[in-house]
Amino acid sequence: MTCLVLRTQAAPVNLLRQRAGPNVPTVHYEDPPGPSAVIRGILGVAAVAAAVSLAIAFVMTGHVAWKLLALFLALWGAWSFFGQLFDTLVSPLGRFFAALLRDRVSAQVGPAVHARAKSSRSSV
Repeated sequence: MTCLVLRTQAAPVNLLRQRAGPNVPTVHYEDPPGPSAVIRGILGVAAVAAAVSLAIAFVMTGHVAWKLLALFLALWGAWSFFGQLFDTLVSPLGRFFAALLRDRVSAQVGPAVHARAKSSRSSV
């Protein structure tokens, strides 16, 4: 049976140096947004504009502008539909095709890597 003994003056582990960069990948805000973010952003801004217009029209006239309400609901529905479409259909298809491309590339590179690994094992 092995006994684990911890020293009281053990050196710190996995600590960043003071001038080191972050060890977690960060998001670069210079990167362009994806297509789903662009579409949802456009529809979201349009829906907010329609809601603000609807509120202003209601306060000024005291009546509901039904065409503005219909526009707001249509924009909200489109925002939800496109968001769900990208999340459930486009994103998984993109991951699927990316995996196919990776496998195709690894299939081309694979035999050379396996041959090198086999030769290195035989030399040991």
